[in-house]
Amino acid sequence: MNATTWVKNSHTVKFGFEIRQARFFVDGDNSPRGSFTFNGSYSAASDPATGNPLARTGDPVADFLLGYPTNMNGAVGTSVTHFQNHALNAFVQDDWKVNRQLTLNYGMRWEFMGPPEAEEQGNVYGFDFRTGRQLFPTLGQIRKSVISPDRKNFAPRFGLAYNPKWAPSVAIRSGIGIYWDQTQMNEIQFIVNGPPAYTQQNLNATGRGLPEFEFGRNTLPAVVVPPVDGNYITPLGTNLCAAELDGRKPRMYMWTMSLQKSLGANWVAEAAYVGSQGRRLSKRYNSYANVTPGILYDVTPGVATQYPRLIGMLYSSQAGKSQMHGLNMKLERRFNNGFQLLMAHTWMKSIDTDSAGSWGTPNLNPANFQLDKGVSDFNIPHRTVASIVYELPFGQGKRFLPDLGRAANLVVGGWQINTIASWMSGVPRIVSSPNGTTLAFVSQRANATGTGIYSGFNNVTPREDFGGSNPGRFWLNPGAFSQTAPLKFGTSGRNIIQGPAWWNFDLSAFKNFKITERTGLQFRAEAFNGFNNVQFFPPDLNVASPNFGTLQGANRPRVMQLALRLTF
Repeated sequence: MNATTWVKNSHTVKFGFEIRQARFFVDGDNSPRGSFTFNGSYSAASDPATGNPLARTGDPVADFLLGYPTNMNGAVGTSVTHFQNHALNAFVQDDWKVNRQLTLNYGMRWEFMGPPEAEEQGNVYGFDFRTGRQLFPTLGQIRKSVISPDRKNFAPRFGLAYNPKWAPSVAIRSGIGIYWDQTQMNEIQFIVNGPPAYTQQNLNATGRGLPEFEFGRNTLPAVVVPPVDGNYITPLGTNLCAAELDGRKPRMYMWTMSLQKSLGANWVAEAAYVGSQGRRLSKRYNSYANVTPGILYDVTPGVATQYPRLIGMLYSSQAGKSQMHGLNMKLERRFNNGFQLLMAHTWMKSIDTDSAGSWGTPNLNPANFQLDKGVSDFNIPHRTVASIVYELPFGQGKRFLPDLGRAANLVVGGWQINTIASWMSGVPRIVSSPNGTTLAFVSQRANATGTGIYSGFNNVTPREDFGGSNPGRFWLNPGAFSQTAPLKFGTSGRNIIQGPAWWNFDLSAFKNFKITERTGLQFRAEAFNGFNNVQFFPPDLNVASPNFGTLQGANRPRVMQLALRLTF
């Protein structure tokens, strides 16, 4: 790593580079030592008519002692793989002080983050959607890294700061740039968690008659891992993991502009706008599902037959998108005469197709991502925060009672009160429904009935009067949604319900004792959520729940603590 600074007249030029090597280890094996289920079927009495075990007559522990499982699953082979990758980054930038009023900052950064390459080349694979076959680097069918490298990650930046001569108390700042990211290394498991090097075997017994499997005899039989050669084909019935082979990196376009104004000697006001747009963000989805582009709310049986050897596929892609706009307004009084104030209000709206990234699968219809576009899971439209620090003007060296004696000052002087008051609007959530699509990795939503979400019903007005006419704490009208029928996708949008807003006041009082010139003791009394405001969590939004639409929980109540702090 190297960084150099060169100053020439009104220019300050910085340039440098960085070279990194990273090694990491992937172990995605499930049940490497086997997993066994005993349900009491073989120690139960049998129904004379059907031969089925009678309910509540067997004991799972007895089946365990007998060694008769009804379900077994375990790893075949291993996904344990060692990876390494290299990164090369270089940058150059210039801070140009054009004149006393204007400074420009501009530069370029280039980033190369090589795709991870496996030491155990026989463990990794790619998938060709055109032929429906796995591709192996050991056969020369695909590059050693599986994922293609991206060498076009140029990131220009530009910014300015302007303090106009005609308005010396005003400062204008602006900037724009492109930023590249590295896909989470967790996603590398999608090129190793598959046959032939690693798969799962799952065996089920009926629980009827004589045991089909017995410990020490035939549980989880040894399976020979087939060699990777020109004759290899993916086994029938495979549920495959696969990753996008296009290695172009996630990127963010960001831009900002702010206006700052000094108000007298101690006050500053500022308004700042920020925007961003994300492309090629992580998104997992079921890429082998009975769905068709353009058919939004219906499962189309029989579509997923183009790869007859597969029964499913979880695909790690870069199909996510995002966009955000925000405005932050701030008023500050700098600490002076024992008083400081900071107030800020943030408005924002973030929209994306997947807030969870590689964490989960929030998509509804895997062939129609437009149904996933909605406000982000973390979108808080409004947030206001006010922070106050006030040293009481009593005691030695203060405005009032400055000549107070030492003993009296121990009681009256050295007090400071503080508060942080905040309000924020609620978080957005989806209305879910049981998944009757027969598809895995789908976040099913409820159907919208057309009834107003917050309309009144049965003399209840949602979101109001929890202690009176709304004792059930209904946050919405349950009649606005219904369960989704089998083989259908829900018609309600993503994150259309906004949860309750939160008020919070953190209060504290400090008492400072000066022991020596360099030593002090501070007594602190603090109350978090000091006024004990109820901070409700979002309502139960499972349309199949008996508590659907009601508030069922809240954040912790007021917390108080006392502390002593010694400084030296």
